[in-house]
Amino acid sequence: MVSGPDVITYIGVPLAVLGVLPIIYNTVSTLATLAKVRRILRHGRLAGIARGDVINHVIEVELPRYTLAPLDREEHRRDYWSLYDYPSSLPGGSWTIFNWRSHSIGLKTQRIDYADQLRQPQAEIGFEELIGFLLDLGAVPDPTGFRLLRGSGLWAPAGTRLLVSPDGQEPVLSIAPLDDSDGHLSLAVRWSSNWGMRDPRSLPPYWVLIHGELPKKPVTSTDIVAVVEEEQEEKVEKEEVKQEEQQPKQDNNLLEDAKSESTAADTRRSSTQKLRPGSTSKYVPETEEPVPAVRCQIGVDGLVAAVPDDNEQQMFDQINVNHLIGDPNGQNTTGIWFASAITAYGTTSSTILWNYKIPTEILDFAKRNSIPCGVLVLLDLVPESTTPEWATVYDDAADEMNARMRKMREQSRAMMREQAMTPAERTK
Repeated sequence: MVSGPDVITYIGVPLAVLGVLPIIYNTVSTLATLAKVRRILRHGRLAGIARGDVINHVIEVELPRYTLAPLDREEHRRDYWSLYDYPSSLPGGSWTIFNWRSHSIGLKTQRIDYADQLRQPQAEIGFEELIGFLLDLGAVPDPTGFRLLRGSGLWAPAGTRLLVSPDGQEPVLSIAPLDDSDGHLSLAVRWSSNWGMRDPRSLPPYWVLIHGELPKKPVTSTDIVAVVEEEQEEKVEKEEVKQEEQQPKQDNNLLEDAKSESTAADTRRSSTQKLRPGSTSKYVPETEEPVPAVRCQIGVDGLVAAVPDDNEQQMFDQINVNHLIGDPNGQNTTGIWFASAITAYGTTSSTILWNYKIPTEILDFAKRNSIPCGVLVLLDLVPESTTPEWATVYDDAADEMNARMRKMREQSRAMMREQAMTPAERTK
Protein backbone atom coordinates (compact mmCIF):
# COMPACT_ATOMS: atom_id res chain seq x y z
CA MET A 1 0.00 0.00 0.00
CA VAL A 2 1.32 3.48 -1.01
CA SER A 3 2.00 5.75 1.91
CA GLY A 4 1.83 9.53 2.09
CA PRO A 5 5.59 10.08 2.05
CA ASP A 6 5.85 7.97 -1.08
CA VAL A 7 3.23 10.11 -2.84
CA ILE A 8 5.10 13.25 -1.91
CA THR A 9 8.40 11.77 -3.02
CA TYR A 10 7.36 10.28 -6.33
CA ILE A 11 4.61 12.71 -7.39
CA GLY A 12 4.92 15.96 -5.47
CA VAL A 13 8.61 16.56 -6.02
CA PRO A 14 8.47 16.13 -9.83
CA LEU A 15 5.44 18.42 -9.98
CA ALA A 16 7.28 21.03 -7.96
CA VAL A 17 10.27 20.78 -10.25
CA LEU A 18 8.02 21.17 -13.29
CA GLY A 19 6.47 24.27 -11.73
CA VAL A 20 9.87 25.87 -11.22
CA LEU A 21 11.16 25.11 -14.72
CA PRO A 22 9.39 28.11 -16.41
CA ILE A 23 10.95 30.44 -13.89
CA ILE A 24 14.36 28.92 -14.51
CA TYR A 25 13.84 29.15 -18.28
CA ASN A 26 12.75 32.80 -18.07
CA THR A 27 15.73 33.61 -15.89
CA VAL A 28 18.25 31.97 -18.22
CA SER A 29 16.61 33.38 -21.35
CA THR A 30 16.40 36.89 -19.89
CA LEU A 31 20.02 36.85 -18.77
CA ALA A 32 21.16 35.58 -22.18
CA THR A 33 19.13 38.21 -24.04
CA LEU A 34 20.33 40.93 -21.68
CA ALA A 35 23.94 39.92 -22.30
CA LYS A 36 23.35 39.99 -26.06
CA VAL A 37 21.74 43.44 -25.88
CA ARG A 38 24.63 44.81 -23.86
CA ARG A 39 27.08 43.30 -26.34
CA ILE A 40 25.23 45.03 -29.20
CA LEU A 41 25.34 48.35 -27.35
CA ARG A 42 29.02 47.94 -26.60
CA HIS A 43 29.83 46.97 -30.18
CA GLY A 44 27.98 50.01 -31.55
CA ARG A 45 29.42 52.27 -28.84
CA LEU A 46 25.94 53.31 -27.77
CA ALA A 47 25.52 55.00 -24.40
CA GLY A 48 22.49 52.97 -23.35
CA ILE A 49 21.20 51.42 -20.13
CA ALA A 50 19.78 47.87 -20.21
CA ARG A 51 17.79 46.27 -17.36
CA GLY A 52 16.14 42.84 -17.22
CA ASP A 53 13.07 41.45 -15.37
CA VAL A 54 13.82 37.73 -14.95
CA ILE A 55 10.31 36.92 -13.70
CA ASN A 56 8.35 38.47 -16.56
CA HIS A 57 11.05 38.01 -19.22
CA VAL A 58 11.05 41.74 -20.13
CA ILE A 59 14.12 43.83 -20.94
CA GLU A 60 14.11 47.63 -20.72
CA VAL A 61 16.64 49.58 -22.77
CA GLU A 62 17.14 53.35 -22.52
CA LEU A 63 18.92 54.96 -25.44
CA PRO A 64 19.58 58.70 -25.88
CA ARG A 65 17.87 60.61 -28.64
CA TYR A 66 19.88 63.22 -30.53
CA THR A 67 19.44 66.28 -32.64
CA LEU A 68 22.04 66.47 -35.41
CA ALA A 69 23.78 69.09 -37.50
CA PRO A 70 26.54 68.70 -40.12
CA LEU A 71 30.09 69.44 -39.08
CA ASP A 72 31.81 72.61 -40.21
CA ARG A 73 33.22 72.11 -43.67
CA GLU A 74 36.51 73.87 -42.97
CA GLU A 75 37.17 73.34 -39.26
CA HIS A 76 36.42 69.58 -39.26
CA ARG A 77 37.66 68.78 -42.73
CA ARG A 78 38.88 65.25 -41.97
CA ASP A 79 35.68 64.06 -40.25
CA TYR A 80 33.43 65.91 -42.69
CA TRP A 81 34.78 63.99 -45.69
CA SER A 82 34.93 60.55 -44.06
CA LEU A 83 32.53 57.95 -42.66
CA TYR A 84 32.10 57.09 -38.99
CA ASP A 85 34.34 54.26 -37.81
CA TYR A 86 31.70 52.50 -35.69
CA PRO A 87 28.27 52.80 -37.35
CA SER A 88 25.29 51.23 -35.63
CA SER A 89 23.82 48.08 -37.15
CA LEU A 90 20.45 48.52 -35.42
CA PRO A 91 17.32 49.35 -37.42
CA GLY A 92 16.74 53.11 -37.41
CA GLY A 93 20.42 53.90 -36.90
CA SER A 94 21.40 54.49 -40.51
CA TRP A 95 22.31 58.08 -39.62
CA THR A 96 25.29 56.84 -37.56
CA ILE A 97 27.25 56.14 -40.74
CA PHE A 98 28.33 59.81 -40.89
CA ASN A 99 30.11 62.08 -38.43
CA TRP A 100 27.75 64.67 -36.94
CA ARG A 101 27.63 67.47 -34.44
CA SER A 102 25.13 65.92 -32.02
CA HIS A 103 23.26 67.02 -28.90
CA SER A 104 21.25 64.74 -26.61
CA ILE A 105 17.60 65.77 -26.20
CA GLY A 106 16.38 63.00 -23.89
CA LEU A 107 16.05 59.24 -23.46
CA LYS A 108 13.78 56.76 -25.22
CA THR A 109 12.76 53.62 -23.30
CA GLN A 110 12.06 50.37 -25.16
CA ARG A 111 10.54 47.17 -23.75
CA ILE A 112 11.66 44.14 -25.71
CA ASP A 113 11.55 40.36 -25.35
CA TYR A 114 14.32 39.49 -27.80
CA ALA A 115 17.50 41.23 -28.96
CA ASP A 116 16.35 41.55 -32.57
CA GLN A 117 13.51 43.84 -31.43
CA LEU A 118 15.95 46.55 -30.37
CA ARG A 119 15.70 49.78 -32.39
CA GLN A 120 17.98 52.79 -32.64
CA PRO A 121 16.04 55.98 -31.80
CA GLN A 122 15.66 58.27 -34.78
CA ALA A 123 17.60 61.53 -34.68
CA GLU A 124 16.26 64.96 -35.58
CA ILE A 125 17.90 67.13 -38.24
CA GLY A 126 16.85 69.99 -40.47
CA PHE A 127 15.74 68.77 -43.89
CA GLU A 128 17.62 71.51 -45.73
CA GLU A 129 20.81 70.84 -43.76
CA LEU A 130 20.62 67.11 -44.50
CA ILE A 131 20.01 67.65 -48.20
CA GLY A 132 22.85 70.18 -48.45
CA PHE A 133 25.27 67.87 -46.64
CA LEU A 134 24.52 64.87 -48.86
CA LEU A 135 24.69 66.98 -52.01
CA ASP A 136 28.07 68.26 -50.88
CA LEU A 137 29.33 64.68 -50.54
CA GLY A 138 28.31 63.93 -54.10
CA ALA A 139 24.70 62.69 -54.00
CA VAL A 140 22.44 63.41 -56.97
CA PRO A 141 18.77 64.51 -56.63
CA ASP A 142 16.04 62.23 -57.95
CA PRO A 143 13.39 64.44 -59.60
CA THR A 144 10.73 61.72 -59.40
CA GLY A 145 11.15 61.31 -55.66
CA PHE A 146 10.97 65.03 -54.93
CA ARG A 147 7.91 65.37 -57.15
CA LEU A 148 6.21 62.57 -55.20
CA LEU A 149 7.25 64.07 -51.85
CA ARG A 150 5.91 67.48 -52.85
CA GLY A 151 2.56 65.96 -53.74
CA SER A 152 2.11 63.41 -50.92
CA GLY A 153 4.08 64.89 -48.02
CA LEU A 154 4.29 62.57 -45.00
CA TRP A 155 2.16 60.00 -46.83
CA ALA A 156 4.77 59.36 -49.49
CA PRO A 157 5.38 55.60 -49.75
CA ALA A 158 8.33 54.15 -47.86
CA GLY A 159 11.32 53.46 -50.06
CA THR A 160 10.86 56.54 -52.27
CA ARG A 161 14.31 57.70 -53.35
CA LEU A 162 15.11 61.38 -52.89
CA LEU A 163 18.86 61.29 -53.48
CA VAL A 164 20.87 58.67 -55.33
CA SER A 165 24.54 57.74 -55.51
CA PRO A 166 26.92 59.60 -57.85
CA ASP A 167 26.48 56.87 -60.47
CA GLY A 168 22.69 57.11 -60.14
CA GLN A 169 22.21 53.44 -59.25
CA GLU A 170 21.90 53.17 -55.46
CA PRO A 171 19.67 55.19 -53.08
CA VAL A 172 21.39 57.58 -50.69
CA LEU A 173 18.37 59.21 -49.04
CA SER A 174 15.00 57.48 -49.03
CA ILE A 175 11.73 57.70 -47.12
CA ALA A 176 11.51 55.29 -44.16
CA PRO A 177 8.46 53.92 -42.27
CA LEU A 178 6.87 56.25 -39.69
CA ASP A 179 7.96 54.21 -36.64
CA ASP A 180 8.66 56.78 -33.95
CA SER A 181 9.01 59.94 -36.01
CA ASP A 182 6.32 61.79 -33.99
CA GLY A 183 4.70 63.45 -37.00
CA HIS A 184 7.98 64.29 -38.73
CA LEU A 185 9.25 62.99 -42.05
CA SER A 186 11.12 59.72 -41.47
CA LEU A 187 14.20 59.23 -43.66
CA ALA A 188 16.94 56.62 -44.07
CA VAL A 189 20.45 57.30 -45.35
CA ARG A 190 23.19 55.07 -46.65
CA TRP A 191 26.60 55.54 -48.20
CA SER A 192 29.26 53.22 -49.54
CA SER A 193 32.96 53.92 -49.46
CA ASN A 194 33.15 52.55 -53.02
CA TRP A 195 31.13 55.46 -54.36
CA GLY A 196 33.77 58.03 -53.55
CA MET A 197 33.20 61.59 -52.38
CA ARG A 198 33.83 65.09 -53.57
CA ASP A 199 36.85 66.89 -52.14
CA PRO A 200 37.14 70.04 -50.00
CA ARG A 201 38.10 72.08 -53.05
CA SER A 202 34.68 71.53 -54.63
CA LEU A 203 32.00 74.19 -54.39
CA PRO A 204 29.36 73.57 -51.67
CA PRO A 205 25.67 73.36 -52.62
CA TYR A 206 23.84 76.67 -53.08
CA TRP A 207 27.16 78.45 -53.69
CA VAL A 208 28.22 80.17 -56.91
CA LEU A 209 31.77 80.96 -57.98
CA ILE A 210 32.18 84.33 -59.71
CA HIS A 211 35.42 84.87 -61.62
CA GLY A 212 36.92 88.33 -61.95
CA GLU A 213 39.55 89.83 -64.23
CA LEU A 214 43.22 90.55 -63.70
CA PRO A 215 44.00 94.22 -63.09
CA LYS A 216 45.35 95.94 -66.16
CA LYS A 217 49.03 96.89 -66.12
CA PRO A 218 49.52 100.66 -66.30
CA VAL A 219 51.08 101.75 -69.60
CA THR A 220 54.29 103.79 -69.20
CA SER A 221 56.23 105.93 -71.67
CA THR A 222 58.93 103.26 -71.89
CA ASP A 223 56.38 100.70 -73.05
CA ILE A 224 55.04 103.09 -75.70
CA VAL A 225 58.54 103.80 -77.07
CA ALA A 226 59.34 100.09 -77.15
CA VAL A 227 56.15 99.29 -79.04
CA VAL A 228 56.82 102.04 -81.62
CA GLU A 229 60.41 100.89 -82.17
CA GLU A 230 59.32 97.29 -82.61
CA GLU A 231 56.67 98.28 -85.14
CA GLN A 232 59.26 100.28 -87.12
CA GLU A 233 61.68 97.36 -87.14
CA GLU A 234 58.96 95.00 -88.34
CA LYS A 235 58.03 97.46 -91.10
CA VAL A 236 61.66 97.72 -92.28
CA GLU A 237 62.00 93.96 -92.27
CA LYS A 238 58.86 93.51 -94.38
CA GLU A 239 60.14 96.05 -96.93
CA GLU A 240 63.49 94.25 -97.19
CA VAL A 241 61.78 90.91 -97.73
CA LYS A 242 59.54 92.45 -100.40
CA GLN A 243 62.53 93.92 -102.25
CA GLU A 244 64.31 90.57 -102.14
CA GLU A 245 61.29 88.85 -103.69
CA GLN A 246 61.05 91.41 -106.52
CA GLN A 247 64.77 91.51 -107.32
CA PRO A 248 65.76 88.92 -109.98
CA LYS A 249 68.18 86.28 -108.94
CA GLN A 250 71.15 87.32 -111.05
CA ASP A 251 74.10 87.24 -108.80
CA ASN A 252 74.77 84.81 -105.96
CA ASN A 253 76.96 87.35 -104.23
CA LEU A 254 74.10 89.80 -104.02
CA LEU A 255 71.93 87.15 -102.46
CA GLU A 256 74.59 86.33 -99.92
CA ASP A 257 74.93 90.03 -99.06
CA ALA A 258 71.15 90.33 -98.59
CA LYS A 259 71.13 87.29 -96.35
CA SER A 260 73.98 88.66 -94.26
CA GLU A 261 72.18 92.00 -93.91
CA SER A 262 68.93 90.33 -92.80
CA THR A 263 70.90 88.18 -90.35
CA ALA A 264 72.55 91.28 -88.96
CA ALA A 265 69.16 92.97 -88.63
CA ASP A 266 67.80 89.95 -86.75
CA THR A 267 70.84 89.99 -84.49
CA ARG A 268 70.40 93.69 -83.76
CA ARG A 269 66.69 93.23 -83.06
CA SER A 270 67.27 90.28 -80.72
CA SER A 271 70.01 92.12 -78.86
CA THR A 272 67.78 95.16 -78.54
CA GLN A 273 64.97 93.05 -77.11
CA LYS A 274 67.36 91.46 -74.62
CA LEU A 275 68.57 94.84 -73.46
CA ARG A 276 65.03 96.19 -73.30
CA PRO A 277 62.80 93.55 -71.64
CA GLY A 278 59.74 95.79 -71.85
CA SER A 279 59.80 95.97 -75.68
CA THR A 280 56.71 93.89 -76.33
CA SER A 281 53.22 95.02 -77.20
CA LYS A 282 51.64 92.39 -74.94
CA TYR A 283 52.07 92.27 -71.18
CA VAL A 284 53.45 88.89 -70.13
CA PRO A 285 53.72 88.67 -66.34
CA GLU A 286 56.88 87.18 -64.88
CA THR A 287 54.83 85.00 -62.56
CA GLU A 288 51.34 83.66 -63.20
CA GLU A 289 48.90 85.86 -61.33
CA PRO A 290 45.79 84.17 -59.90
CA VAL A 291 42.51 85.33 -61.34
CA PRO A 292 40.41 86.86 -58.51
CA ALA A 293 37.24 84.94 -57.69
CA VAL A 294 34.52 85.15 -55.04
CA ARG A 295 32.30 82.41 -53.61
CA CYS A 296 28.73 83.57 -52.97
CA GLN A 297 26.24 81.67 -50.81
CA ILE A 298 22.61 82.00 -51.89
CA GLY A 299 19.77 81.50 -49.41
CA VAL A 300 16.01 81.59 -49.62
CA ASP A 301 15.94 85.41 -49.39
CA GLY A 302 19.01 86.03 -51.57
CA LEU A 303 22.69 86.51 -50.90
CA VAL A 304 23.84 85.21 -47.50
CA ALA A 305 27.63 85.56 -47.52
CA ALA A 306 30.59 86.04 -49.83
CA VAL A 307 34.17 84.88 -49.29
CA PRO A 308 37.25 85.11 -51.53
CA ASP A 309 38.09 81.90 -53.34
CA ASP A 310 41.44 80.95 -51.87
CA ASN A 311 42.98 77.60 -50.99
CA GLU A 312 44.50 78.90 -47.77
CA GLN A 313 42.39 78.36 -44.67
CA GLN A 314 43.22 81.72 -43.12
CA MET A 315 42.12 83.61 -46.23
CA PHE A 316 38.44 82.63 -45.90
CA ASP A 317 37.28 85.96 -44.47
CA GLN A 318 33.83 87.16 -45.34
CA ILE A 319 33.42 90.20 -47.58
CA ASN A 320 31.15 93.03 -46.51
CA VAL A 321 28.06 92.53 -48.69
CA ASN A 322 25.42 94.10 -46.45
CA HIS A 323 24.17 96.22 -49.36
CA LEU A 324 23.46 93.05 -51.38
CA ILE A 325 21.99 90.78 -48.71
CA GLY A 326 18.33 90.04 -49.31
CA ASP A 327 15.61 90.49 -46.70
CA PRO A 328 12.34 88.56 -46.26
CA ASN A 329 10.25 91.70 -46.88
CA GLY A 330 11.86 92.37 -50.26
CA GLN A 331 12.79 95.96 -49.43
CA ASN A 332 16.35 95.68 -50.77
CA THR A 333 15.73 95.73 -54.52
CA THR A 334 19.47 95.70 -55.20
CA GLY A 335 19.76 92.41 -53.34
CA ILE A 336 16.83 90.96 -55.29
CA TRP A 337 18.41 91.83 -58.63
CA PHE A 338 21.80 90.50 -57.55
CA ALA A 339 20.34 87.22 -56.27
CA SER A 340 18.35 86.82 -59.48
CA ALA A 341 21.38 87.49 -61.67
CA ILE A 342 23.65 85.15 -59.75
CA THR A 343 20.96 82.45 -59.76
CA ALA A 344 20.68 82.71 -63.54
CA TYR A 345 24.47 82.58 -63.78
CA GLY A 346 25.02 79.62 -61.45
CA THR A 347 22.13 77.33 -62.43
CA THR A 348 20.99 75.54 -65.57
CA SER A 349 17.74 74.09 -66.85
CA SER A 350 18.72 70.74 -65.31
CA THR A 351 19.18 72.15 -61.79
CA ILE A 352 16.65 70.44 -59.49
CA LEU A 353 17.42 71.87 -56.05
CA TRP A 354 18.15 75.57 -55.46
CA ASN A 355 17.45 77.88 -52.56
CA TYR A 356 16.43 81.07 -54.31
CA LYS A 357 13.49 81.53 -56.66
CA ILE A 358 13.69 84.38 -59.15
CA PRO A 359 10.61 86.63 -58.80
CA THR A 360 8.03 86.36 -61.55
CA GLU A 361 8.29 90.07 -62.35
CA ILE A 362 12.00 89.77 -63.11
CA LEU A 363 11.47 86.65 -65.22
CA ASP A 364 8.80 88.39 -67.27
CA PHE A 365 11.05 91.42 -67.67
CA ALA A 366 14.01 89.28 -68.79
CA LYS A 367 11.93 87.40 -71.38
CA ARG A 368 10.75 90.52 -73.20
CA ASN A 369 11.88 91.18 -76.75
CA SER A 370 13.04 94.73 -75.92
CA ILE A 371 15.42 95.84 -73.17
CA PRO A 372 15.31 99.36 -71.67
CA CYS A 373 18.29 101.49 -72.54
CA GLY A 374 18.98 102.12 -68.85
CA VAL A 375 19.67 98.42 -68.32
CA LEU A 376 22.09 98.41 -71.24
CA VAL A 377 23.90 101.42 -69.75
CA LEU A 378 24.16 99.76 -66.33
CA LEU A 379 25.61 96.64 -67.98
CA ASP A 380 28.21 98.77 -69.84
CA LEU A 381 26.86 97.58 -73.18
CA VAL A 382 25.85 101.02 -74.46
CA PRO A 383 27.40 104.41 -73.56
CA GLU A 384 25.01 106.73 -71.76
CA SER A 385 25.73 109.55 -74.19
CA THR A 386 24.00 107.64 -77.00
CA THR A 387 20.77 107.02 -75.08
CA PRO A 388 17.89 109.34 -74.23
CA GLU A 389 17.33 110.52 -70.67
CA TRP A 390 16.20 107.43 -68.78
CA ALA A 391 16.80 108.37 -65.12
CA THR A 392 15.89 111.32 -62.94
CA VAL A 393 18.96 113.30 -61.90
CA TYR A 394 18.84 114.45 -58.30
CA ASP A 395 20.88 117.33 -56.90
CA ASP A 396 22.17 115.51 -53.85
CA ALA A 397 24.63 118.28 -52.94
CA ALA A 398 21.85 120.88 -52.76
CA ASP A 399 19.70 118.58 -50.65
CA GLU A 400 22.55 118.00 -48.22
CA MET A 401 23.20 121.74 -48.00
CA ASN A 402 19.52 122.43 -47.26
CA ALA A 403 19.51 119.74 -44.58
CA ARG A 404 22.59 121.24 -42.90
CA MET A 405 21.11 124.75 -43.00
CA ARG A 406 17.83 123.47 -41.53
CA LYS A 407 19.72 121.75 -38.72
CA MET A 408 21.72 124.92 -37.97
CA ARG A 409 18.52 127.01 -37.80
CA GLU A 410 16.94 124.53 -35.40
CA GLN A 411 20.03 124.61 -33.19
CA SER A 412 20.06 128.42 -33.13
CA ARG A 413 16.35 128.53 -32.17
CA ALA A 414 17.00 126.02 -29.38
CA MET A 415 19.87 128.16 -28.05
CA MET A 416 17.69 131.30 -28.13
CA ARG A 417 14.91 129.54 -26.22
CA GLU A 418 17.42 128.32 -23.66
CA GLN A 419 18.80 131.85 -23.14
CA ALA A 420 15.27 133.18 -22.59
CA MET A 421 14.64 130.68 -19.78
CA THR A 422 14.99 131.53 -16.11
CA PRO A 423 17.63 129.72 -14.02
CA ALA A 424 14.90 127.64 -12.38
CA GLU A 425 13.55 126.51 -15.75
CA ARG A 426 17.04 125.58 -16.95
CA THR A 427 17.61 123.26 -13.99
CA LYS A 428 14.45 121.27 -14.71
